Amino acid sequence: MIQIDIDADLTLVDNEDRYIGHLPADPSRLHVGGIAIAGRPGGYTQALIEEITDTAVYFRATGAGPLHNPR
Repeated sequence: MIQIDIDADLTLVDNEDRYIGHLPADPSRLHVGGIAIAGRPGGYTQALIEEITDTAVYFRATGAGPLHNPR
């Protein structure tokens, strides 16, 4: 089972085409420029973190592979 670091709906993007995820309860492992796994169990991707706010994480898919859907 994959550990998802950032809970995100991968259909939701901002006006800069960045994905938007929920800030986790313990964001200490996340930092701008870092790589994390973002999405939900039905689909996830590697994420390059671009911005972290008090409530959200903005990121881009790395292009290292397609969005994963284990079904």
